[in-house]
Amino acid sequence: MRSDITRFGQLDQDLIILAYLNGKKNGTFIDIGCGSPCYLSNTARLEKEYGWTGVAIDIKKENDCWTWNDRPNTTMITCDATKLDYQELFNKYFTGIDIDFLSLDLEPPVLTFDVLKILPWSEWKPKVVAYESDSYRDNGCLQRDIEAQNFMRNMGYSLRAKLYPRLQHLLLKECECQDHIYVREDVIYNETRA
Repeated sequence: MRSDITRFGQLDQDLIILAYLNGKKNGTFIDIGCGSPCYLSNTARLEKEYGWTGVAIDIKKENDCWTWNDRPNTTMITCDATKLDYQELFNKYFTGIDIDFLSLDLEPPVLTFDVLKILPWSEWKPKVVAYESDSYRDNGCLQRDIEAQNFMRNMGYSLRAKLYPRLQHLLLKECECQDHIYVREDVIYNETRA
C-alpha cells in the first residue's frame, strides 16, 4: 500500500462526519457508489484511522493507491446499486446494528436520488448521511436537490451542511452545491444536550 497518497474525502466529508459523531471510533457505514478504495473515499479514513466497519457498493471494483484487500473491515459488493435488494443487505449485515454513516454518490446524479428513495428508511436510520447532489452538473439537479431535501426532512433529517467544489472547479464556471450533509434529528438533539 502506498503511504504517500492520503487524499480521502473529496470535500472532507469524512472529517465532517467525524465532527458530527464526536470522533467516534468503531462505527459502521454504508458507502453506496463508493468508487475506489482510497482516493476521494468518504469511508477509507473512517476504517483505517478510526476502526469503522461497513459495506461498500459500486458497479465496478476499482483500485487506486490501495486495493480492496487493503480495507479488510469493508465488505465490497460489486453490483448495480439501483437494482440491489437493500432490505436483504440490511438483514445480512446490519440487523441489530446502529448505522452511523451513509454515503450516497452515484453517477449520473439522478441515480443518487433514485437510490435514496428506494432505501428501507423504516429500518435504516443512519445518524449522518452524505448525499452527493452534484447540483452544478445538469439542469435537473437543482430540482432534485429540493426534492431530496424534502425527502430527507420527511425521514427525520436536518440539512446541516452544503459542500462546494474546490477552488479550481469554482473558477471554471458558476457553481452550485456538490454534497449535502444530513444529520438525524435525534442525533442533533442529543448533541446539543451533551
